[in-house]
Amino acid sequence: MSPVAIPVEDPGQHPTEAVLGYTTSLQRGEGSDPETATFTDIGEVTDLTPWDASRDAVEVTNHRSPGFSVESIPGLIDWGSASFELNAIPKYLADPEHPQGSLLEDFKSAGNTPWRVVFPDGTAVGFLASLISYQLTAPVKDVMKGSFELKISGSPEFVAAEDAEPEEQSASVPGPGTYEVTP
Repeated sequence: MSPVAIPVEDPGQHPTEAVLGYTTSLQRGEGSDPETATFTDIGEVTDLTPWDASRDAVEVTNHRSPGFSVESIPGLIDWGSASFELNAIPKYLADPEHPQGSLLEDFKSAGNTPWRVVFPDGTAVGFLASLISYQLTAPVKDVMKGSFELKISGSPEFVAAEDAEPEEQSASVPGPGTYEVTP
């Protein structure tokens, strides 16, 4: 069997534009209006799912539906919940002035709080949410973790990277061909 030559400039192939989640930031807003809120990074976040949206299919089948088939139309969007896990620092969890301590205050309150996720390229999504789940674990052989769930209210607002104003972030990644990460 002879080798197959693959052209370097194949128009059907494109380099990936995938982005690592590293440097994604979860921020909590102070105040009730996302437009005027001052946002503070929660810190120590190790895992983040910004939303888990779903949409109902509303059945509209009637006596004259074509093809003896069920018909449906898109229903309302439920943006679901944002969930995140962080390295829990006990002294900060007990301090309502620290971003991690503000989580307990949010959990005890009955209102929505502004939240924002800023991705590595500067793209951001902001939303109002209430903290509906607060769990702390303290394993013997691992770091203390906090797991949280935010119920999103309304529709998130997306801001493209070129319109966003990300905080200055920079990190060196060690290894062969060390490079600079600056979103």
